[in-house]
Amino acid sequence: MIGGFQALEQAKKQNQPPPDWGRQGILFGLAATFKQPSPEWVATRPEHEELRLKLALVKTTFARFEPELCRQLVYRGWWLAGCSVATFHRDLIGQLPNWGPLKGGPV
Repeated sequence: MIGGFQALEQAKKQNQPPPDWGRQGILFGLAATFKQPSPEWVATRPEHEELRLKLALVKTTFARFEPELCRQLVYRGWWLAGCSVATFHRDLIGQLPNWGPLKGGPV
């Protein structure tokens, strides 16, 4: 999978058509960090770094999660996806829905 992402990026850098198996996308885990995230993204959307490792260590299960943990997990996934697009695929930002952080107070 990563090879497909890299092939597309390499083709873009060389102004070449991407191979058929090349893929545009973002791959991240809940513990992901950014060295230089998009300033526009982080300016109005807090990352909540204090929850990063806690959420990354949540085990996959079919059991119920507490509602607050669910909110935190959804927010973290939303934040990472948005930050990834804003940082690495700026040309796609206009195609994204104009959603904001989850309502209901601090994460």
